[in-house]
Amino acid sequence: MQLSQSVFLTRDAQLARQLVAAKVEIRRLEAQSSNAHLQRVRDGLSDAIQTSTLHLDTLRDLKRINAHLASVAYPILEKTGQARRESAA
Repeated sequence: MQLSQSVFLTRDAQLARQLVAAKVEIRRLEAQSSNAHLQRVRDGLSDAIQTSTLHLDTLRDLKRINAHLASVAYPILEKTGQARRESAA
């Protein structure tokens, strides 16, 4: 969130690239956490089964927040010709 605020205020392209990189890392961590949770569900752990919806909903919402925070970087990168297209994920 702090990096997103800095990018928004400074319009710095280097910080914008860092923000996009951070978004990618957060997505990787989200996928890793989701996969670990689903494995716990497959293993039959009752705590994981009971909290599955909450866990997956929270991860989805955090992913969405992350995307919104990172969105401030794209206009800056497009303006400087540094934007690259993401695959839809």
